[in-house]
Amino acid sequence: EKKELTKEEKRRNWWDYHKWHVVIAVVCLVLAADLVFDMVRNARNEPDYTIAYVGVTALPVDLIEAVEEAVAEHGEDLNGNGKVQVELMEYQLYDENAAENPAQQEENAERAYNASVLLTLNIETVDSMIYILEDPELFGSTYPILCHTDGTLPEEGSDAPMYYLWKDCPVLAGLELGTFQLPGIYGPIEGDCQSAMSGLAVARRGLWDDEPGEKINGAIRLWEILTEGAAK
Repeated sequence: EKKELTKEEKRRNWWDYHKWHVVIAVVCLVLAADLVFDMVRNARNEPDYTIAYVGVTALPVDLIEAVEEAVAEHGEDLNGNGKVQVELMEYQLYDENAAENPAQQEENAERAYNASVLLTLNIETVDSMIYILEDPELFGSTYPILCHTDGTLPEEGSDAPMYYLWKDCPVLAGLELGTFQLPGIYGPIEGDCQSAMSGLAVARRGLWDDEPGEKINGAIRLWEILTEGAAK
């Protein structure tokens, strides 16, 4: 004859058979919650905008910081951490032929390769929508990712501009960037940040297959602000 168990006995039997399932489930929930927390925390600590500079000439640290701070004044707090942060990523493509000896040429070639790998990763992850370019024509032929300045994708025979010069963008040319310093033989050499940026080009990448997220849409809005009134 089957014994009728009390409620207490049923609970005890259920626990005996399922306690390890419960323990494993709790551990999984804790790990999942910790992972989500880390993802949210990292997202909040990431910059709202990542702008890529590509060129042979290195940008002074003072200049990079000045551009980041000035551009941030025109941006939005996309990640909700209470501040607007812009990061200017420098991809210096060293000219190995400019070196004086074979050892330096080899070192420059290695540095250029490393920079190109990091730049390719940036492109693949769509980390940057705005590019500052020393040689926009060379960049466009090497990395065919740029769109027209109005956001339309390039088509054969189109003569729409693919980039602006920094100096032709009233907002960019009007940024208060101050000066930078470089080490010299007889002491620091001071330069004007706007003068250093004036000859560079600014361009935006195109989107072919990616569905824009908030960060990309925010970068597009920033591009439109920075290039408003630019000379065609």
